Amino acid sequence: MLASFALGAGCLLWFAWPRVQPAPVPALPATRAAPPALPVPQPPAVPLPQRVELVEGASAELHGVGSHLESRELSEDRVRLQLSGGAHFDVTPDHAGSFVVESAQVLVRVLGGSEFSVDPEDLRTRVAVDHGRVQIMWWNGATILHAGESSVFPPENESAFGRRAFLDRREDARAKRGKRATKHASKHAKKAHAKHAKAVARHQKTRHHRRRG
Repeated sequence: MLASFALGAGCLLWFAWPRVQPAPVPALPATRAAPPALPVPQPPAVPLPQRVELVEGASAELHGVGSHLESRELSEDRVRLQLSGGAHFDVTPDHAGSFVVESAQVLVRVLGGSEFSVDPEDLRTRVAVDHGRVQIMWWNGATILHAGESSVFPPENESAFGRRAFLDRREDARAKRGKRATKHASKHAKKAHAKHAKAVARHQKTRHHRRRG
């Protein structure tokens, strides 16, 4: 009985005793995401020259992005190359006259032992000669560059646009000549027909007179 009373009193004190609430934990400030690291600028890549041994006594060193060579003919007696981009050539006298580089609208022919560069410039081609001499040919002209000389070809007034105008004028001239030839042929045919008709008439008249005689 006494034990029951003590247990009940303990329960009463447990519920009646004021409880201490735990202190609220302060909220931590929201952390911002770290900004992305900026890329470290890298120096632009510079393409290394590509040296190409073509045949004995002739080599090329390509420079510039995307430059490449295609061989049209490649033998000890004759070298003919198609260049896209820029390159420096070193050719011995053994290939004089037989070493040709095509670039855009021009042909570059080696005339002796030569070192020279060929580079694109807009729609034309710049040729610079370090040693020796080369011949540059385009659609309606040619010239020779010697050591220390450099120029752009074709000349500005003879570029592809000038060529197109030239071809247009040539086609117009051909058309006019064709019209004149057709007109002349027609006129000549009429004369020949009239002459033939007169000859037939004279022949018939002669036969008629002979029959009457």
